[in-house]
Amino acid sequence: MIRAALLGASGKMGAEIMEAAPKQIEIVNFVSRKKNAEPKSVLLKDLSAKKLNVLIDFSSPDAMSEALKWCVKNKTAFLSGTTGI
Repeated sequence: MIRAALLGASGKMGAEIMEAAPKQIEIVNFVSRKKNAEPKSVLLKDLSAKKLNVLIDFSSPDAMSEALKWCVKNKTAFLSGTTGI
């Protein structure tokens, strides 16, 4: 089972990812840049990499940059579909 966090879950592509994620992928956290932005969301700075295999990013260029830095620091795989970079 791949354990993933999703940044940008409230957007159009984030919703598509939630719908299309295969059974082998478990979305364990929704990552937000704003506190209490959506249920089950955590701030990127509060995200734990302990049981996380990948951070999936479909957000904005600014958020993508922050997420990439977090992934490098925490040695976590990063998958981004952010456009407009």
